[in-house]
Amino acid sequence: MTERVTKPVINSRTAKDWGKFVLYEGCTMPRRMVGSRYTTRYVLDKFNFDYVALDDAKCCGAPVMRSGAEDVALECRMYNLELVKKAGVNQIVSGCPGCGSQLKSEEAEKLGIHVYHLIEVLYDLAKNGELYQKDHMRPIPNLKVTAHYPCHMHRGMLIDAQKIHETIVKAFPNLEYVEMEDPDRCCGAGGGVRASQKELSFTIRERKIDCVIETEADIVLAACPFCELQIDEGLRAMPDSGARAITPQSLIAMFFKDIGREVAKL
Repeated sequence: MTERVTKPVINSRTAKDWGKFVLYEGCTMPRRMVGSRYTTRYVLDKFNFDYVALDDAKCCGAPVMRSGAEDVALECRMYNLELVKKAGVNQIVSGCPGCGSQLKSEEAEKLGIHVYHLIEVLYDLAKNGELYQKDHMRPIPNLKVTAHYPCHMHRGMLIDAQKIHETIVKAFPNLEYVEMEDPDRCCGAGGGVRASQKELSFTIRERKIDCVIETEADIVLAACPFCELQIDEGLRAMPDSGARAITPQSLIAMFFKDIGREVAKL
């Protein structure tokens, strides 16, 4: 079960509409991108969403499926779906689009389980005018923001990445949204490429980094922990670039008075 942040809590109408869901965090976020894991729970708690993070969840099965072990992948997927069903919940919100596209399956449909990406939750807050809360947030200095569209979110989960990212960014004061060239081009991390063909992975990333730098953005949003890791690592290797890759939930957390821009250091 997740630890809950209780103050300040925003009584969001959108949170009530979503109802209870399981937060599926996957493998990369809890083990490597722990800052994004923290801001995910932090933002959901601040807006008073009713969710549970299951401690005994396992890998979704996507990595082994892409290595050819489809039977093992199915076992992993079914284990997690049955776990959600036993919890008495029929919704999964995933912070990782690779996990989300894996769990969003025929098996989930048969069990009556609906699978969403976290950015869909955040988008609902933005379009309903609930995302920027003056009583709990403060403006931050002018920032230019661009976004990378993760493959499994944009193509796998069929989410309108451009519309959602732009709506979230424009919900805040002092943020300028600029779309990079080929925002849906792969960053080189997924599909087993980074794990098995690092040279190819980093070559693909170079193109992505060039696109980010051309925008002169301060922040590139990566709504996938593996994409966030890949792109931020590449940006940090560029001595003349001050840009950083963070998740949309981390951007939102930056505005809260009790965390502020310190979140970028998590």
